[in-house]
Amino acid sequence: MQSLVMINGPYVLQRAQELAGRIQKLGLTREEDLVSAAYRLAWARNPSGEEKTRGKAFLVEQAARIAQSREKPAQVTVANFPGRSGTAAVFKTTGGQTRLLVPDNHLMPQYDFTIEAFVTLRSIEEGDGVRTIASRWDGRKDQPGWSLGLSGKSAPRPGGLMLELVGDAAEDGTGGYESISSGLRLEPNTPYYVAASVRLGDTNETGITFYLKELSPGASLQTARLAHKVTANHQSNLPFVIGGRDPEKHLAWDGLIDDVRLSSQALKREELLLSQERAGENTVGYWRFEDPDLLKDSSANGHNIRPEVSPAAGLDAHTAALVDFCHVLLNSNEFLYVD
Repeated sequence: MQSLVMINGPYVLQRAQELAGRIQKLGLTREEDLVSAAYRLAWARNPSGEEKTRGKAFLVEQAARIAQSREKPAQVTVANFPGRSGTAAVFKTTGGQTRLLVPDNHLMPQYDFTIEAFVTLRSIEEGDGVRTIASRWDGRKDQPGWSLGLSGKSAPRPGGLMLELVGDAAEDGTGGYESISSGLRLEPNTPYYVAASVRLGDTNETGITFYLKELSPGASLQTARLAHKVTANHQSNLPFVIGGRDPEKHLAWDGLIDDVRLSSQALKREELLLSQERAGENTVGYWRFEDPDLLKDSSANGHNIRPEVSPAAGLDAHTAALVDFCHVLLNSNEFLYVD
């Protein structure tokens, strides 16, 4: 029997949202009517009495659970960042904060992008694992996305800045998933500025530019320009994650991360945070971890960090509960057939 690893992936989650949208267009208000409509659209039949009762209870309880969870503010642990004023988010691989999430939204980069941050690494990941700085990827090589991080101890250059990129392949058929190593290495317990600027349509050596600068007097900005093969469609509906991946918490950062800025453009050198420490017109989000609101997006977009993120994160509690119910139906044995 084939594995059903896809049922909780972005594709099925998106279908659940679309199914819930179709149901809402019917103008129904009672939970039992919503349940009946969902069964008819998903399974082409009406629910039994027991199924209707259980479905109604799910919608009521799930809406209450979602509403309650949103009343709890996300928490973030901070500490002073060496060599810079202000505070940074603290990440620990065990027994502490492992990742911070920003919900998917329509401004998330679909083509070119730049990801920047100030970081201090405590330890390099064992084996071939990765210390993740930021990502929009769940780690599966057949799913679109990207992840910026540092290579593990088994790599030729442990602690090397690298970008994993997943999307459509180039015309010669190569690509799909690729791991691009910059050749730039970070030492533990040393503060740095890091960045990756991606021109998706450019498969020459100017396609991806990595930047690295140690935050010490007299240190110069290091750059590495590399070709890539992924040319399109790295976009997913996953959240933007700082300090890890979704949902693989073990590929987490260990140390400090500060002033994370995500831009929907491949920025030039003079446009980087090192020169312009503010939000720009192409900024998707800019997270600085400063009082009084440590989780605030400092850009005008309002993409604040949230305690729980799902494809329905931006919806009201009742709509989010309906999306979850549709997701359950689409994952059911009656809907799925595996040969």
